[in-house]
Amino acid sequence: MAGLHTLSITVSSPEGRFLGVPREWRRGTTALAHADSFGLITNMSSFALGLHTFTYRDPVSKELAAEVGSLERLTKLDLTPTCHVDYTDFIGIKRLESLREVRICALLLSHKPTGQKRMRVLETIPVIPNLLRLEIVAPSDGDMYYLYDLFASQTTMTHVQLTYSTQWIYTFPFYVLSAVLGVNRSIQHFDVKNLADPSLGPSDPELKILNATLRTHWSEVKQQELLSHITHRLRNHSLAELVMDDLPVFSGRMIQKCRDKCLRADCSKLETFRFVVGRKYRAPDDERYLATFADLQRLAISGCRSLKHLELQFNELDLPMNASRLARIPDKDVLRSDHGLETLGIVMDGEYKALSFQQMVAVALYLDRLFPVLEMVWGISRKVWEDVDTLVKSYQKRRNDVGL
Repeated sequence: MAGLHTLSITVSSPEGRFLGVPREWRRGTTALAHADSFGLITNMSSFALGLHTFTYRDPVSKELAAEVGSLERLTKLDLTPTCHVDYTDFIGIKRLESLREVRICALLLSHKPTGQKRMRVLETIPVIPNLLRLEIVAPSDGDMYYLYDLFASQTTMTHVQLTYSTQWIYTFPFYVLSAVLGVNRSIQHFDVKNLADPSLGPSDPELKILNATLRTHWSEVKQQELLSHITHRLRNHSLAELVMDDLPVFSGRMIQKCRDKCLRADCSKLETFRFVVGRKYRAPDDERYLATFADLQRLAISGCRSLKHLELQFNELDLPMNASRLARIPDKDVLRSDHGLETLGIVMDGEYKALSFQQMVAVALYLDRLFPVLEMVWGISRKVWEDVDTLVKSYQKRRNDVGL
């Protein structure tokens, strides 16, 4: 089968929502299926020498990694171990100089060496020299830390996507973000998400008290250090996409400072920016630093001109106040801009349903004047923003019809 280019073996169930581990993974009920799938890939290089893409979701071992490591033309690997795996089980894969894209979903990682032992392991294994894309899905920032160190190529990676799950502020993956943004000069697309299950962990009041106590672990000095890495990558014109979703790191005025610095005019290559800080990761004082309609006006008039896609956590009190204010402003007095933003996401913690039709008209008119080529506006309050989106499109059509 020398002509085989793509192979997918996905016997086990995929990971669950919020990175839940399926019961069959824990019970080991995939063992029989694993015997068949491992038999198939034994001596894989003898029948799949030309394999370019390999997707595998089943138990993983050192032997399997060694087989994968023999596929000298493999450029894309998507690997999901459905059993407990050792940190070193993946080392055989690192022999592949041909790899360009790697996705690792490891929810049952065990035996993570620390300190000098970990450094010795990393020093003895090769770096994947031409890796462009790395995606890691892990249950915690600690597991992500090990997997990133194992697979990252700090000089070549252009796309990095990290997904983990935690309810706690003190487990923020500061090291990994600093490594991606502070060291990797090639990075163009960086996406890091926290998929914490809101139904697990302490109750909201208990979690807020604990996180407020632990917030001092990430001092403003550390937050400023991370922000400096972000802004450096934005201003050296490499970073085109930045997604930070429910990361418990920026607090207080640093939330506003991060948003303002990322949307400055000198970030001339940024096209996609998502910055969401859910309620569980905010202190009460953080609310006043969330995005407002004034931020949209600054962006349109004097901000990042290259931005095409924007999603921000908005202050929930700002929407009704501004909607009422905008409804009283004559059309001729609404500021106008030629900013090229195409999609806008209004993220809030809960649904807001109390906008009158007159207020929605005012908001839609305002957005149309600021972002005249806006293709979609959406929000958590789905019906409200669907109506606003429809109104924006009607204003665009009217402008096009009359040639404005």
